[in-house]
Amino acid sequence: MKDETLGHVERFSMVKQKHEALVASQELHKTQLEELGKLITQKMELLEERMTSMSSFVLVLQNEKGNIVRDELESTAVDIPEKVEQALTD
Repeated sequence: MKDETLGHVERFSMVKQKHEALVASQELHKTQLEELGKLITQKMELLEERMTSMSSFVLVLQNEKGNIVRDELESTAVDIPEKVEQALTD
């Protein structure tokens, strides 16, 4: 009877240790997942900032392109009357 009780105590002790190890492992995984979640959130925020910067940059480029085209059209419009006048006098 005593040996049987001792065997139960040993098994209980082993099961308890395994349970404690599983709980510790779960806590570690939970902490790792929380840290991973924070890292993903930071990366997403950084990506969003970069996308906003890129959008602003594209708008600036489009504006510059518009200014260049406008300047070319204006200079062409000024050149045309001069060229017509020059062609008529030649």
